[in-house]
Amino acid sequence: MAGSQASNQALAQSSEERRYPALLALGAERLVGVIDGLVDLFDKLLADTNANATVPGNPRRDAQVAHRFQRPPMPVSQMPLKGSAAGRTTSAPSTPPTTS
Repeated sequence: MAGSQASNQALAQSSEERRYPALLALGAERLVGVIDGLVDLFDKLLADTNANATVPGNPRRDAQVAHRFQRPPMPVSQMPLKGSAAGRTTSAPSTPPTTS
């Protein structure tokens, strides 16, 4: 706390034995403040996301779900079969290969 209350000039004029620990304490204090702010922000965003995902009839959630399913699903009869030779002929050659 002493580092945050001292002016730049006072810190510059103090001895190294007092200056560096004060600067280190000031940096640690600032880091803790930033991390606390980030944790609070994450908590608010997570709570908002959870509220949007779990409330039935939420217009924003309903619009997102509707957007995902705008195109009707493809009928099973039109789905390509996995591993099928689409566009390729699968018939055997008419003449067997010759060996010499």
